[in-house]
Amino acid sequence: MSQQQRAELTHAVLGVMHRWDLDREVQLALIGLPEGTRPRVLKRFQDGEPLPPDERILGRVQHLLQIDQALVSLFPHNPVLANLWVTTPSPSFDGKSPLDLMLADGRSAMKALLDQLDGSCW
Repeated sequence: MSQQQRAELTHAVLGVMHRWDLDREVQLALIGLPEGTRPRVLKRFQDGEPLPPDERILGRVQHLLQIDQALVSLFPHNPVLANLWVTTPSPSFDGKSPLDLMLADGRSAMKALLDQLDGSCW
């Protein structure tokens, strides 16, 4: 993946996480940046620096963008609901939010949530 493509992915995922109203520490954790990464690094990404060329990080980012696309498709007339879905606890997830699952189980939870959204079976 080129540096320009990584910069575009970076810009897109930061926009999604901003719409989801996630704080900086949560954004770092979802992206999968190493523990101890300071939240101020997000400013560099906002200013156009691309995410590192790490396949694990880029895979997470792609899953987050796919989740967002699935939510937009599922709630085409209600973007607020689409954005709230990520942080709202659900009986379908034992009272946890999709965000809780993603933070606890990382990429595997992202993939499972995406599969559920794509099947609209939650």
